[in-house]
Amino acid sequence: DQCLGRCMYIHGVPGTGKTISVLSVMKNLKAEVEAGNVNPYCFVEINGLKLASPENIYSVIYEALSGHRVGWKKALHSLNERFAEGKKIGKEDDKPCILLIDELDLLVTRNQSVLYNILDWPTKPNSKLIVLGIANTMDLPEKLLPRISSRMGIQRLCFGPYNHTQLQEII
Repeated sequence: DQCLGRCMYIHGVPGTGKTISVLSVMKNLKAEVEAGNVNPYCFVEINGLKLASPENIYSVIYEALSGHRVGWKKALHSLNERFAEGKKIGKEDDKPCILLIDELDLLVTRNQSVLYNILDWPTKPNSKLIVLGIANTMDLPEKLLPRISSRMGIQRLCFGPYNHTQLQEII
């Protein structure tokens, strides 16, 4: 509950375990829910590589929350109502939602509206949304328009490259 309305940007060089670490944390969190120690939530995982276009992320999120498939424009409208106004759109709508977007940098468009919308939703009072973005790009927030990078917040987690000794241990 203390994390609702926040974004975290997780970055680092490829192969350092960013995604697997987050998924491991989510698995442990799910076990805490099942044990009754944490309130239930919905978890939506999206990989930017699997989207035909950045705008398609709206349809994927909407389908995960509602169980229904719609076009991206209708999905965006409904998601704006859900996260900005608290309107119900599906079976998970009363629960907080954790949205994990892997390869977040692939959502950058010319006007950056897709990233703006997604990072703006958690700032709304009724959103009950946490956004976790993962990318290999260290300076993505600095490359974005100020109105978007301000939404990303200062919560960052950097996965540094392995050193010589760590590589030997892995091998």
